Amino acid sequence: MKQNNMPLNWKNLFVLVLSLFMICGQGVMVLAEDDIPKNETEIQMDEENEAVDEPVKEGESVDIEDAQFQKDVVSDAQEPIENAGASAGDPIGRNLTWEITGTAPNQNLIISGYGAMYDFSANDPVPWKSYASSIRTVILPEGMTHIGNYAFDGFTGVFGDLSLPSTLKTIGSYAFRNSTFNNNPLTIPEGVESIGEYAFYGCKGFTGGLVIPGNTKSVRQYAFYDCTGFTGSLVISS
Repeated sequence: MKQNNMPLNWKNLFVLVLSLFMICGQGVMVLAEDDIPKNETEIQMDEENEAVDEPVKEGESVDIEDAQFQKDVVSDAQEPIENAGASAGDPIGRNLTWEITGTAPNQNLIISGYGAMYDFSANDPVPWKSYASSIRTVILPEGMTHIGNYAFDGFTGVFGDLSLPSTLKTIGSYAFRNSTFNNNPLTIPEGVESIGEYAFYGCKGFTGGLVIPGNTKSVRQYAFYDCTGFTGSLVISS
């Protein structure tokens, strides 16, 4: 039998090798596509979608069930004093506290510390208001700078000298309104710059004269109206 053999020349060999190379190359490309990992953009998106648990910073607000809550931050701002349940030792200023000593009806009000007393009102009275009728002595500390509004309103039986600290700068409105003293002289310290309205309105039992210091720039209306007991002169220093 006669065999028909294709002559093997360089041209045919080149075509054969090129065909084999292309077939093998396609297989490699298919395998490579199956093994390719996520591209860089997809990896970055996955990382961004991961939940990150970070602590809520102080003062930062967060949304919980569509309601916004904010963490409380303690500040140096003046806080209101509760009327009910106040007891000795509660702050009456940033650096002032108080206590009652003795037994009724002969008790002492002792204020300790320094700086300004908080201001009070008829609806937000001082925490010692219920003791007013039985307090016989009031002790105010050196270093105190302000007597708050309504601080000693309606005290009816104070004995001994009412000694105001030399560091005092201001006396609040209604501070001693309608209070009764027992033949006490009233000395306004040299450093007092202002006396609030009705500060000593209706006070009884003062004795001696009344001197308004030269540093006092403001004496508001009715500050000493209807005071009784003064036996000396009123001196307003220049």
